[in-house]
Amino acid sequence: MSKWSDLPRDLAEEVFLKLPVTSLRGARCTCKKWNTLTKDESFTKLHLREAEANKKQRKEFEVVMVLEYKAYLMSVVDLLCDPSIERIGKLVSLGDDAYINI
Repeated sequence: MSKWSDLPRDLAEEVFLKLPVTSLRGARCTCKKWNTLTKDESFTKLHLREAEANKKQRKEFEVVMVLEYKAYLMSVVDLLCDPSIERIGKLVSLGDDAYINI
């Protein structure tokens, strides 16, 4: 049985391109070969391009969430794959009127 570190470079690259940047740290600790690969400038550029392309394909929607009795407009992205929730606005009420402060 072969070791994970014996994977051909192109196959390892293909796998690592699908990982979020934060998960690459774990790969770096696995072996010297993977550490070198993930720190390689050409791989880094390729990974950034791939991440940007994937970001455009991600499903994003906006929701209103109530946190500590206040309403916020939230951007929710890819709950199943690489979840991201970001506050993008706060619901402000002025008497009978309300608006979202972004």
